[in-house]
Amino acid sequence: MGLKMANLMPPRRQMAARPAAKPAPTAPAASKPKKTREVYATAEAAIAALERHRGKPAGVWTYCDAQGEAVGAVLRWDGPNGKDVLPLARSAEGWSVGAMPAPRPLFGLPEILARPGELVAVVEGEKCVDAARSIGLLATTSAGGAQAARKTSWEQLAGREVVILPDHDTPGEKYAAEVAEILRALTPPSVVKIVRLWDHWPDLAEGGDIADVLVLTGGDVEAVRAAVLELIAKAPAEEATPAAPATAPADASDDGRERPPTQAEELVAMALERYSFARTPAGEAFAVLKDGPNLAVMLRGSSDSLRAALSREYRRACGRVPSSSALADAVVALSGEALEGEPEDVRLRVAEHEGGIVLDLGDATGRAVVVKPEGWAVVERSPVLFRRTALTSALPEPIRGGRLANLRELLNVSDEGWPLLKGWLVSAFMPAIPHPLLMLGGQQGTGKSTAARLLMGLSDPSPAPLRSEPRDAESWAVACSGSWGLAIDNVSGISGWWSDALCKAVTGDGLVRRKLFSDSELSVLSFRRVVVLTSIDAGSLRGDLGDRVLLVDLQPIPDTQRRTEADLDARYAAARPEILGALLDLLAATLRELPNVQLENSPRMADFARVLAAVDAADDSDGASLPTYLAQRGRVAEEVVEGDAVAQAVASLVRRCDGAWSGSASDLLAAITPSPAPHGWPKSPRSLAGRLRRIVPALATVGVVLTEGRAPDRQRTRTWRIEEREKESSESSASSRILVGASATAVFGADDSSDDCGRSGSIVRERQGLLVPDEELEGEFADDADEAGQTEKTHSPTLTNDTPNTCEKSDDSDAKSPASSKGVGVTMHTPPQSVGCDDTTNAGVDVDGADDQSRPPSIRWSLPRQRTGELIGKAHRAGDRGRARVIRRKWRDGLAREFLAGTDPVTAELKVGAMILDTFATTTKVG
Repeated sequence: MGLKMANLMPPRRQMAARPAAKPAPTAPAASKPKKTREVYATAEAAIAALERHRGKPAGVWTYCDAQGEAVGAVLRWDGPNGKDVLPLARSAEGWSVGAMPAPRPLFGLPEILARPGELVAVVEGEKCVDAARSIGLLATTSAGGAQAARKTSWEQLAGREVVILPDHDTPGEKYAAEVAEILRALTPPSVVKIVRLWDHWPDLAEGGDIADVLVLTGGDVEAVRAAVLELIAKAPAEEATPAAPATAPADASDDGRERPPTQAEELVAMALERYSFARTPAGEAFAVLKDGPNLAVMLRGSSDSLRAALSREYRRACGRVPSSSALADAVVALSGEALEGEPEDVRLRVAEHEGGIVLDLGDATGRAVVVKPEGWAVVERSPVLFRRTALTSALPEPIRGGRLANLRELLNVSDEGWPLLKGWLVSAFMPAIPHPLLMLGGQQGTGKSTAARLLMGLSDPSPAPLRSEPRDAESWAVACSGSWGLAIDNVSGISGWWSDALCKAVTGDGLVRRKLFSDSELSVLSFRRVVVLTSIDAGSLRGDLGDRVLLVDLQPIPDTQRRTEADLDARYAAARPEILGALLDLLAATLRELPNVQLENSPRMADFARVLAAVDAADDSDGASLPTYLAQRGRVAEEVVEGDAVAQAVASLVRRCDGAWSGSASDLLAAITPSPAPHGWPKSPRSLAGRLRRIVPALATVGVVLTEGRAPDRQRTRTWRIEEREKESSESSASSRILVGASATAVFGADDSSDDCGRSGSIVRERQGLLVPDEELEGEFADDADEAGQTEKTHSPTLTNDTPNTCEKSDDSDAKSPASSKGVGVTMHTPPQSVGCDDTTNAGVDVDGADDQSRPPSIRWSLPRQRTGELIGKAHRAGDRGRARVIRRKWRDGLAREFLAGTDPVTAELKVGAMILDTFATTTKVG
């Protein structure tokens, strides 16, 4: 067990060195006295002494004899270099560090004797005994690890039914084989079964055990118990293999004939006759049936592993079950055969082939669908080598003549969202391109989970179509490696590490780790996946993730149109083959159009944008996929900016500085840092630079351009220039600018009298809803009108500038007086600054310049606007910032649509306000 006894002894007091006396020449050399072990009266005293020198152990397990008397114990410490196990044994003198004398009792022997006739599970290690007991099994193990099975007395298991759960490695297999041999030799022999957990949990890492299975399943005890009992029921009983006579030669019998082949040799010969062997580029060995489906059967970790197949075929051919040791030896030999060949790619669900797409139907026959520009066809044997996992379920055989409209009837998606969903589904069959992260949003009751499940059922069906949020990067990588598509349900927030992992899963990710029980061998997981998230509000999006998101909001389902789950599933199952056929028709047409697509300006996710353009060209029904996708860029950028405190501070700074600011990174950090700084705020110019680089594209989309440079000084100081410009020119941003500009003009009046410094013009820019900080939301919508007892009021804060403006000077320094903004009907306050100022001061100047009666009616607050502001205020007071953002966006976008349709401002606010009150009034909590 790798114990260092010298390190376990209590420290002795150091004595002063004395010169040793030389023995007489004729006298024999005196023998060196042996060190004696420390002996303690009780086990508790021995454990306490060890704790003083080594710290508190992670676990202590006591071994008792048949009478229940403690005879030994095992202590375990977990450290950065792995586990450290130390045994204690009782002797006539007392308790001391050391192994128990043989024969050792089974762990938990009194309990085994108290429950006769019950199935006994044998595992490797006391920690695994605890895990097996947690799922309701009567479990035991032998002291001393996998190498000490024969030092334990197993007689108490004679004639009983025993199941062995080996660890997922070679030592575990050898331990299982040795224990099975011992138990079968008892009188009467035990009925022995060997159950390998990785046959049901293919993601179990090498070296994994029953305790690791519980971790892998998130501690779902009932599910693990049911699966283990099912494996036990299906497992055949082990049969004894007759041993060869001890006097027989190793290579020939007495009459000179060659000896018969061993079971392992027979298994290897059978496998080589029926399978061809190869390896993946990552070094995983697999086999492919020569006269069967073109499917890779992994030698380890598959739900239908080669080990199980060989055992089944051997029993059918020879009439007996091969031993575990023979199977283990055969698999090792076959792995060597596989590693000699050239690496071969193995795909999961979809693959490119000769200018087309191959889709694995996932059924037992190995059929596939080959899609080419001229059409699609179902083939009996796939031209591409696929692999299956426990997360692979079958697709229905597609039927021609179907309609995608049948799918839309099952989803309450809007006219704007349907083209995006259709384009995303087509792209999900294209493995060579990055796929945007599909985020299904909407309030509760909109059918987000159902929509995600139905979409997964068409692209990559699975026994677990909806998953929970991963706990760390490794569990995320393992989940991604087992399926082509993933749907994560009810996402409440996206942490920093998961945001990065999602970005890499879209474009291609990998996880490299050291294999367990090896010094330098590596395990590699690489993948590019299609991902769906469902969320009411996923919180703030980081800039790099926002560029990879496809937003689709689902509509509320009226109570009169709700269906039961059974009815919806029945309709989906009946329509699914035709829906899949229609989707493949559109995929073939898209492949036909794709070579002709050329985008003048390619956005982020350019490959996906080309696919959407090809879908629009192939589908004459709407042709709105690409324009709708481009139109989302502004919305996603606003979500990113609203959710990032640094982005908000930078945008607020440039607005206060007449649209331009420049200075060093240190100056910028000082100018935007609030007091006190919130949690996670950058603490140095270097960390600020890293934060800004993430949000540069989002800020540029909403009209704030950041440019990084270096000062020409000797230190090459990092500098930043910030400018406020029009939003990026694209079909989407231009459309958004027209909509928002119309809304602002209707509410606040024309911006005819803005000064050269852009002060009154910034009023309109602020009211476009692009960069309004959260603290200004309630002021914009007059959410406190109910508290003041008012039903109408005007928005009139005060414009003051108590200290010099801290911003970069404009080229035209002769700015008009703020009083020239008369008629705008709004007064504005500019907070003081302290860096890079000009010498202009406007302390106490009121821009209003007009009484309430002279203002146009369009700038007065209407009742729908007031009630909408009240909802936002209540959401803020309840701490639900996400709902406040959603309501504000619905108000702004709704007004924009009405203005484009020619609706007058008053009617527009009445219509949009009624919609918002109907949607949100009953679900917004009052703070």
